[in-house]
Amino acid sequence: MLPCRYLRARWQQGYLKDLYHRRILAGGEPLIHRSSLPNWDYNSEIFAFRHRIYGDDKENGHFVRALTNSSFFDRKDVSENASFSQPSLEEEISSREDNSELISEGTNLLNSIITGYFRAHFPKAPEEFISALTDVLASDEVLSDAATALGMQHLVRTGEFPPAASSLADAFKAVLTVLSPERRQRAVVDIIIPKAVQLPLEDILPFKNPLAIATDYATKCLSAKSVEPRVMHSSGQDSATPLWVVGVYADEKLIGSAPGETLTVAVDLAAQATLLRLWGVTTNTLLTFGEDVYQKNLSSLPKNHSLYEICDKERDLTLLTREELSYDPLDVLTIASNIKEIEKEIGIPKWKHLRHKFSRGSLFRRSFRYLVKPRPHSI
Repeated sequence: MLPCRYLRARWQQGYLKDLYHRRILAGGEPLIHRSSLPNWDYNSEIFAFRHRIYGDDKENGHFVRALTNSSFFDRKDVSENASFSQPSLEEEISSREDNSELISEGTNLLNSIITGYFRAHFPKAPEEFISALTDVLASDEVLSDAATALGMQHLVRTGEFPPAASSLADAFKAVLTVLSPERRQRAVVDIIIPKAVQLPLEDILPFKNPLAIATDYATKCLSAKSVEPRVMHSSGQDSATPLWVVGVYADEKLIGSAPGETLTVAVDLAAQATLLRLWGVTTNTLLTFGEDVYQKNLSSLPKNHSLYEICDKERDLTLLTREELSYDPLDVLTIASNIKEIEKEIGIPKWKHLRHKFSRGSLFRRSFRYLVKPRPHSI
């Protein structure tokens, strides 16, 4: 057989095109629960789930209650005692217990394990940093992401589908109460703690005046007599992408540095980097514990020092809000509206003079593949 392209009949082309446009107008298919598809067994799925979360020493009945939200019994099919309600597909729901009583207990257990882990891992960090990091990892967003990775979105019995992030987070907390202490600690360390690698640690405690706090730490911890920021490098001050690299020096020794798009931002980021360095907080050594971490009782570790023990009493320890953190000091729209005034002072950019070399409308009208691509050395 000779290789050839398969062409449909002439009458099929318009017919298939019409079907395609109808499909686009109708939209995608609605999201359905996994139990609506064949080969679904709720007990088998619970059996597989409790092995994923280190709960293979418990029975399925313990996890069914932890995975049942109170809104499940408000559903119309459940309240009317309909048979084979999703996702458990039981002929009759006999137990009316939910996880509302287990959520608060699971929250305390989760917070104690996460806090103990970071207390042991970052002994030089203040307790305020440990608490803020624990709040981020114990948030509904992080817990729902972990629950989805474990497949809990199809196992949780709720009144809505897909389950809300709060319902998945509550179910994850309730499941922790079912596990034994050793397995619970292993589950939190293996599932929740690695999420901290993706977090921007410099934004965990975004101080409004981090340089003053870094000065207090360098004075008391390093016995430094003078602490000052210095500009180490700068470039492109008159361009749309300026760069400032600022270093914090204690007794003329570099203790931290960071870049920024403005001089003020660079100083603040350098001070934050200095604090993290003095606290011993880095993402490179975040998961360096071995098997010993599973044997320690992380819930009973003592507290770390407080910021109020190091900083002066009159020091401003307030934090930036989310709006202030998301503010971009380089307003591109304002810069674009004033481009004419900028060109009068600094001249026309070099790439405008060389535009004929890079665009499709070349003088020689050659194919795009033959045009000279812009390179830093050519510009």
